[in-house]
Amino acid sequence: MKLNISTFSVVLVAGLSLLMFDLAWNLVRMGDSSGLEVLRHYLFRGEPDIVRAEAAMALGDIGEESDIQLLKKAAADKKARQKSEGKSDDSSSSDKKSTSKSSDKSSD
Repeated sequence: MKLNISTFSVVLVAGLSLLMFDLAWNLVRMGDSSGLEVLRHYLFRGEPDIVRAEAAMALGDIGEESDIQLLKKAAADKKARQKSEGKSDDSSSSDKKSTSKSSDKSSD
């Protein structure tokens, strides 16, 4: 497999973002709140999407009460971004399908 420089750059940046995120999360877990600012940064500017998702989970888990508004804003931004990119959230439709399947089984 041939790896070109642009692919390598993307992988490197993603790896560094995940590393910085992990370091910040562990700082907060150990009682150093300076990592919260890093998590808040990655909530909106993390690349790839998994970094933003991890930052949201971390802030929900160990963030401050004031972070609730940031999480709501990030969720709204994601929905707006998906609409502009023509993506839809299929999780709600799959949830409906699994719920109907489980209710069908319970009636047997």
